[in-house]
Amino acid sequence: MSSGRNDVSSSEELIEYMRSKRGFVSRGQMMAAKMDWKYAASYDELVTRAQLFTDDLQKDARVDRPTRELIILAAAATRLFQEGVRLHIDVALRLGVSPETIADAMQPLIITSGAPSFFLVMNELDRALEAAGSSDGTSG
Repeated sequence: MSSGRNDVSSSEELIEYMRSKRGFVSRGQMMAAKMDWKYAASYDELVTRAQLFTDDLQKDARVDRPTRELIILAAAATRLFQEGVRLHIDVALRLGVSPETIADAMQPLIITSGAPSFFLVMNELDRALEAAGSSDGTSG
């Protein structure tokens, strides 16, 4: 594996680099990397800066990474982007955001984006908790 994006010279190396940096790569990102890895690398640079995936970008941020992840999750939900909702719930949970906090933070979606956005998040949160072994859909 390469040490950084500048050392990447193939789609496979880019996919592995992105996975190691953020903990996931979406199916769409993988396909983009396979079709044109240089374009996908440029996209990855933008995503890295926007989502603060690296420690050097986080140090000067006024919004912490868990809060930023909740904002990204809400944005994905407003677009009914199921894969994005799924991925960002998983990231939020890995960052230590509780399921209850995710649910509370997403409640305004009912007013701003409608019930489908809110319940998309709730369905994917339930899926994530089931996958993690929480059979009752709560962390308590």
